[in-house]
Amino acid sequence: MSGKVKKFADIKPHYVRLSGTEGDDIHRTVKIAPLDKYPFKIKKVRAKTGENIKLSFKKVKAEEKKTYEVSVENLKKTPGSYRDVIYIDTNSKLRPVLSLNVSGTIKAKKPPQRIKDGISKKEMPEFTFYYNEKSDFLEKSFTSRLEDIAKELTSGKLHDKRILIQGHSDNLKPEPESIKASFERAKEIKDILVDQHGIKETRINIEGVGFEKPVASNKTEKGRAKNRRAVIHILEGFKSGKPKLK
Repeated sequence: MSGKVKKFADIKPHYVRLSGTEGDDIHRTVKIAPLDKYPFKIKKVRAKTGENIKLSFKKVKAEEKKTYEVSVENLKKTPGSYRDVIYIDTNSKLRPVLSLNVSGTIKAKKPPQRIKDGISKKEMPEFTFYYNEKSDFLEKSFTSRLEDIAKELTSGKLHDKRILIQGHSDNLKPEPESIKASFERAKEIKDILVDQHGIKETRINIEGVGFEKPVASNKTEKGRAKNRRAVIHILEGFKSGKPKLK
């Protein structure tokens, strides 16, 4: 066959960007679907240097079409940036090697924010509630714990503090669904505090974070269980306005 082949396969994305904060689980998946006109099999994936990335691939079926998924995992543990190239070896004589560019940007963790009374947000109390994989609703076992927290928020030492409730999820659902599910988790706890325990709604702000801030790897069920959570943050120094954690 002669001439230039304009399109050999459907590849998404064409450029791999790995960005996040040191300590985060950072990885991307590239989907490669051979065109019917140019069928091929992937034999091997490799990196030009491989110093900062780990590669693997598997064959999947998507809508009756043969597709490959190439997993690209960041290995860099310290702040900085890097570039690399992924080479995909195929059994095609037409295109024996496909290539993808990779860039990585790892940011340093920010220290806990200091606020006007000299206490960091990380030093204030926070309370975490975990969720079952098949439910976005709080388990009944957490009811008594939430009651104790509500008492502190109404009549205890935390009675005048602002509250930020953040919902989180694992990465099993697409981003829009994950954000919605995490927001509903935060909203559920807010509604319980307001409707059942009389806490003023103006003291509480809620956020749906989705899967952007995992505390464990999403590659295992044990890790995903830790990421399906809602966290009540008690914030010192915010008597009015909207508090925000970063």
